[in-house]
Amino acid sequence: MRKVILFTAASLDGFIAGPNGEIDWLFVDSDYGYKEFYEKIDIIVMGAKTYQQVMSFSDTYLHSDRMNYIISHNKGEETEYLKYLTDGIPEFIRELKEQDGRDIWLTGGGEINGLFLEHGLIDEMIISVHPVVLGKGITLFGGKSFRQHFLPQQMLTYETGLLQMFYKKV
Repeated sequence: MRKVILFTAASLDGFIAGPNGEIDWLFVDSDYGYKEFYEKIDIIVMGAKTYQQVMSFSDTYLHSDRMNYIISHNKGEETEYLKYLTDGIPEFIRELKEQDGRDIWLTGGGEINGLFLEHGLIDEMIISVHPVVLGKGITLFGGKSFRQHFLPQQMLTYETGLLQMFYKKV
């Protein structure tokens, strides 16, 4: 059975981006376990705003070697590796989890993270906390509040001050 893993970065005050989606505060000096994590997944799920931001980095989609599901109110152009989900999202994700394959990467944004948390779909979290306070921005779970318990599994510290925390749902 596949797991849904939220692999993301956050500021010390719990924001995943600035108020206008800014991510210029993220460290890019190392991959911080990204390559190893990427090999363990074969599906990526993200919201439309996150997808638009990813597309702004390059003319070609950066994750075209994995199946991508974009959660959106509107459908866009689909390809063999890019599909849009507009409704029935929790049920669809539960079905994906039952299929054979590698794990599912939940990459955000905050509203999508909150939706997955609300429906108990997040099995593990890997949160890279950057030593910066943004003051305002997009919160990790979109401002939603759902009580769920996770057990800490591991914490890595880096010379840059980044803390990477691994959690598993109880």
